[in-house]
Amino acid sequence: MKRQLNVNWKLHEEICTQDCSSLSELSQCEDSCKASFHASIGEIFLPITWADLREPEAERMFISRRLHSLGENSLVDDLITIGCQICGAPVNDRLASNTEHNTIPLYCQRSSDRLHMIGTIYRPFLLYLWDDSKYLPISVTNKAAELLFGNIPAEKVLSSYKLHRPSPSHTGFKKDRSCARKEVDNEGEKGGGHNPNFYMIWLILLRSVFQHGKNRPFKFKVTVDTNRDWENGRLEMVSVSLPAFTGTPQN
Repeated sequence: MKRQLNVNWKLHEEICTQDCSSLSELSQCEDSCKASFHASIGEIFLPITWADLREPEAERMFISRRLHSLGENSLVDDLITIGCQICGAPVNDRLASNTEHNTIPLYCQRSSDRLHMIGTIYRPFLLYLWDDSKYLPISVTNKAAELLFGNIPAEKVLSSYKLHRPSPSHTGFKKDRSCARKEVDNEGEKGGGHNPNFYMIWLILLRSVFQHGKNRPFKFKVTVDTNRDWENGRLEMVSVSLPAFTGTPQN
């Protein structure tokens, strides 16, 4: 009789993908799976746990409300930090205490060697989506955020921001839009010899996703983990397809 060999790995289990016609149908998924659907973006909610916010500062966590504020130059400081570029866990996203100074997991669950790749990342946030049937939050970490922000890594945004830091007399969205377009045109004319202002381009893309009623719905793919609740990663973004922006940016 042949002895059965023990192995220390499991065969890869294929996860089924479900096409959902609405957020309401998505919310009724009873089994963990991957799901694709179309929806519009309503809000980016950034849980700020690394600072002690006073009550009047609570709106700082709602990104869409800050995008058109004159003199709002702290978005980069809030949305970008140091952490694992693979799993998206920040090095320290909570208030330091005597017992808690570092909240990054010991091992990276998404790395083949279980080691974190420390660098500049987008902080995890909740992307609130809507359609005619429902509102739902999906969790977005570093790699998924790059896709949402036009494949611009956090490191490029941060270095460009430091180089082209806006002045206090910054005049708002129309100037941003014209500057970003000029940067892209210059890049094309010089055949890549000019470094574009990635901060400005990122800011335009970020503002563009909130053109409510003017954008066609985005196509999302998420993983569904029925063991988690809605605000803690039940739905986690895998990919997004951006529509063509048809609206004219507003002040």
